[in-house]
Amino acid sequence: MRLSPSMNTEPNLSPGSLEKSSSVKILISFLMLCLTSSCDVHAATANAATLFKFKQRRIMETCHFSMRPPSSSPIITCTALAHYPGAKVLQMGHYPEDFPGPGLLANTEGFLSGQSTQDYLASGISDWIAVPAPTGDLDQNDDAIQLNEYGVDFLWATRPDEIKREKLHGKDWTGYLWTRRTEPTRKEMGDAAPKRPQRCFIALIGNQKNSLEFATCLARDRNPRAPNELHYRDFMRALKSIEFGH
Repeated sequence: MRLSPSMNTEPNLSPGSLEKSSSVKILISFLMLCLTSSCDVHAATANAATLFKFKQRRIMETCHFSMRPPSSSPIITCTALAHYPGAKVLQMGHYPEDFPGPGLLANTEGFLSGQSTQDYLASGISDWIAVPAPTGDLDQNDDAIQLNEYGVDFLWATRPDEIKREKLHGKDWTGYLWTRRTEPTRKEMGDAAPKRPQRCFIALIGNQKNSLEFATCLARDRNPRAPNELHYRDFMRALKSIEFGH
């Protein structure tokens, strides 16, 4: 609308108009904040997606299998072992709350063998799992595949019947998971008791060409105050996503 010379062009300073003006300013500020936040979210999402793809590529290049890496593990790689041809150590770097020193990276390690699970166990390389019968097959419910005394002790148990064994299945592998039926008490763990509840476990997965074994303890659940700490649920999701391929 065109303003005539006789019209008052000074701002309306009535209480009602001031209230409307303030509301408009607040609305504009809110919208600008939303737009800025949206940009930040999109940038963070793009960065997370790039990092995720990088970790996936790194796993494929060094471990020769695929896996959906947990977001709490910034570095996942496999390193060859000179004394075990064809074998590698899988390292999942993370920042645990209980690790001594701020910002220090810890590794949760697994042993990756270029053997079938049957050959791997028969070789006696595992420190935790008893040697199965010669006809043992991980695809069957083979009661011969059990923890030895060192494996039982690792899980803070004193008797084999305190251990629970579960069957695991992946896209191209089968395996087992051993945990204690009840969580060890702080009294049982003594000075080794962590600040937050942990779950100790031994896992073995594999097929006719590969085997992967873990024996470790991780925080049981996600800690909102330590989002970069790898925890048990994150780890198991990653483990179950593994595809060894051909």
